[in-house]
Amino acid sequence: MTRMRVGPVRRFLEGRQGTTSIEFAAVSVPFFLMVFGLFGFGYVGYLDNDLKHAANNVQRFVLVKHVTDKATIAEFVRKDFLGDDDGLDIQVYETVSDGRRFLNVDLAFVIAFPGPIEVLREGMRLEHKRMIPL
Repeated sequence: MTRMRVGPVRRFLEGRQGTTSIEFAAVSVPFFLMVFGLFGFGYVGYLDNDLKHAANNVQRFVLVKHVTDKATIAEFVRKDFLGDDDGLDIQVYETVSDGRRFLNVDLAFVIAFPGPIEVLREGMRLEHKRMIPL
């Protein structure tokens, strides 16, 4: 009896070695994208909550201490905000409505993502505003 010799292509197609690594490669990419996406959403939620906390604290600070100095308020917000100060934008100004004076504090934080995509470089803007009666 003569044995037929199996060619390398046929041996490769019929072989089962390495299927686990191929399956892992196919499944791991979407899995890790999902995990890192969850971390990204968690980070944005954390920053939004921290900015809201800073806005509430500055409102309490102005009402209790009767502070209207813009520099003092901005310094208080920078100390209270736990995120990165580079993306923090603080606007403090007075307005009058129906004969009543208000101190407006607008807090904004821009989350910029590095990369070649223009939309990501412009970033996401989180805003919280407070209108405090004087």
